[in-house]
Amino acid sequence: MPRRNRSEVPMRRCIGCMRSRPKAELMRFTFRDGRLKPDPAGTEDGRGVYLCPNDECRRLAVKKNAFRRNFRTNIDQDEIDRALEEMKNHE
Repeated sequence: MPRRNRSEVPMRRCIGCMRSRPKAELMRFTFRDGRLKPDPAGTEDGRGVYLCPNDECRRLAVKKNAFRRNFRTNIDQDEIDRALEEMKNHE
């Protein structure tokens, strides 16, 4: 396997549209202690998922149950809605 060039931009996949984009263009979410929250700095511990900061990707992520599937747990829809609203405040 070839070594990755250190100057390459880290890429992540949006859980809404499933497109790979530079990590800096996406919003990271974490799920800890029963709480889903945006992680705009990308410094929270634990597993994270990424989402494009637009309404269409938010809608697709909710429609596909992407948060529940990626975190492998049943997250209350009110918790998802609250976290998505909080994400808008960080844009």
